[in-house]
Amino acid sequence: MQKLHRVIVSRTDSIGDTVLTLPVCGYLKQLYPDVELVYLGKGYVRDVVAQCSHVDRLIEYTPESIEGSLKAEHADAIIHAFPRSDVAMAAKKAKIQHRIGTWGRSFHWPTCNHLIPFSRRWSGLHESQLNFKLLRGLQVHHTPHLDDIPNLYGLPLAAQKDREGVILHPGSGGSAVDWPIGHYVALADLLKAEGMTVYLTGTEQEGRHFRPFFRFDKRIIDMSGKLSLSELLDFIRQCELLVACSTGPLHIAAASGIGALGLFIDQRPIGPGRWRPVGSRARVITPPHSDRVADITPERVGEVIMSLEGHLAEPRTPFKPNNVMDKPGA
Repeated sequence: MQKLHRVIVSRTDSIGDTVLTLPVCGYLKQLYPDVELVYLGKGYVRDVVAQCSHVDRLIEYTPESIEGSLKAEHADAIIHAFPRSDVAMAAKKAKIQHRIGTWGRSFHWPTCNHLIPFSRRWSGLHESQLNFKLLRGLQVHHTPHLDDIPNLYGLPLAAQKDREGVILHPGSGGSAVDWPIGHYVALADLLKAEGMTVYLTGTEQEGRHFRPFFRFDKRIIDMSGKLSLSELLDFIRQCELLVACSTGPLHIAAASGIGALGLFIDQRPIGPGRWRPVGSRARVITPPHSDRVADITPERVGEVIMSLEGHLAEPRTPFKPNNVMDKPGA
């Protein structure tokens, strides 16, 4: 196995994508314990990357600074987990020895010297597994089973005791087909009736959208717009479970080891096969007979939460009603 001193993993898109790229960072650290692992990403993922034990530093991506940033690194390899033409060109100009990208992007042909043939969009693999395909450029041929992914995130885990409350995160920033706000309202009322405390999270903009629909009190509490990303990461670890569609906080919850209940339509390329939360306590619900996420009823989600409530502190034999996928590898 070749000696590597510094490797850059480049992923300049969203928070959820960053979380699902951390396992490949963890595996690289297992293979190369002494390597300096540098993450190239946008500034808003800094708090997530900073909490990952596998990543040594973050380079903040900006179009204006990327060329100079990569030249200054003197890296041995760069893995283009998210393809960007300017990053690929800057890596070539920086004379990084191993420049690894997917064959399907034409701008990689003149800029990368390791072209890996695979398609994310139509692959049957999960997004966290797909990143491992790029390691072929380093002569590493390994795709972990989904059961192994939770051990590779490198994010702090929630405490086993003294957690309480259910987080509802209605917004997705356009990354998913959203569950209707009215369904979240009905679910919050159901959980309150069962004696649970419900927290609503999201950005200030998302909060302005959903606040008028909720009746907030000491059991249904609005946290939207009040938390930085670092504070949200800590808050998620203090709760029992998070409910959301495919969005960053759902993947953070799964990686943190709390309950993560994802609401999906079973349709490629946006379905749970590629984007489900992967964690020891992660679950997915899909509509029973349609491709409409609105056909997942609040009662159905409440039933699943009730089956999990009080059993999330330790792994258990999962409750498995119809249209609920329980195990990370399912």
